[in-house]
Amino acid sequence: MIESKDAKKLAMVFVTCDRDEGSFKGYWGSMPWNAVPFSAKDYTGFNSKAGMFLGVEGIPTLAIFDKNGKLLTDSGVEKVLIRKY
Repeated sequence: MIESKDAKKLAMVFVTCDRDEGSFKGYWGSMPWNAVPFSAKDYTGFNSKAGMFLGVEGIPTLAIFDKNGKLLTDSGVEKVLIRKY
């Protein structure tokens, strides 16, 4: 189900909202992380199972799950942006 790019301790999984496979491949091709295949329409896009579960209304959206798949936050972008480094 997930196209792998050598995951280590932390797995990032890109879920696209692109309208065509060429756009998906062009964008994801420059990323170092895993992705749900464009063809998995049940899980890609705003109106997919994943999009509806997370309440995705725009991009980027970052959801953070624990190692067991439990959703920790669907507000990951905000969590990353307010983090002090």
